[in-house]
Amino acid sequence: MNINDYPRLFEPGFCEISPKAQKFEEFEGEPTPENIKKYNLQRKRFLDGLHKGFSFKKVEQERFYYQNGAYQGEGIIYRPANRKDEKLPVVLYYHGGGWMKLCKECYEYECAALAEQTGCAVLNVDYRCLPEYCFPVPLNDCYAALEEIVKRADDYGVDRERVALAGDSAGGNLAIGVSMMARKSPKISIRFLGLAYPAVAASRDLYETYELMSEYAGNEENLKNPLVSPLFDKEPEKLPPILILIGSCDFLLDQNLRYARLVMQQGGNVELKLYQGMPHGFLQMTIPHGEDALALLSNRISRYLKME
Repeated sequence: MNINDYPRLFEPGFCEISPKAQKFEEFEGEPTPENIKKYNLQRKRFLDGLHKGFSFKKVEQERFYYQNGAYQGEGIIYRPANRKDEKLPVVLYYHGGGWMKLCKECYEYECAALAEQTGCAVLNVDYRCLPEYCFPVPLNDCYAALEEIVKRADDYGVDRERVALAGDSAGGNLAIGVSMMARKSPKISIRFLGLAYPAVAASRDLYETYELMSEYAGNEENLKNPLVSPLFDKEPEKLPPILILIGSCDFLLDQNLRYARLVMQQGGNVELKLYQGMPHGFLQMTIPHGEDALALLSNRISRYLKME
């Protein structure tokens, strides 16, 4: 069964419930660097048209660099305009795209909106992807970005004591993984985890993501590693407070419900918000549910980072 068939299973009336929900063109062809680059440019042009009503003038941008071994990663920091001299709380945002396609430039809207709505500095992180790089490379890149911003917080004008992580889809998976890794560091404290329809399980009975997550895992043994499949985490209650945003038409709905239940049963702090009729990727859509989800995420970031 194709992933695009799932809305009909979860919400037969999808088209009537969400008539304005945009349909993104899916990636087709061999995952060569050239094809992926071409798809990213196509997606970025589409998103620029979709988000043309949003004022990016209310935020300022600067480049951010981090080191993971010999690899130099790059990110973009979105900062509320006219607050460059303030020490701001910081949100690291890890983008989706199935650990393969999409790039940080495709997530300008979400990151700029979060910076504007929360008053935080929002770091839009890029990382190495499939097919060249599988687990743990993308995750280690994302963690290296966190280590760098904490280490050089004063240089970037951010508060290392007020840090949140966020991400969507594969990026949500990476945000959880980074948060798990940070549990072992006395120098890093994550206050909040904001997740939009995260991929959390490489399990055969949740077959909608099994094939792709198998590619990301790299081998069969890694499939049960909690850093790949957070649904197998033995200590989810040790994660920071979590918000999960999920649509009723999302093919990841089942595993998101299972993950929320796991965290809750173990005594963790988790809030799940279900959006009726919404498909995967709705956070990028300029429709009421997408805007509401961004506003809710901003509200929770502000609450847990104690914005005054």
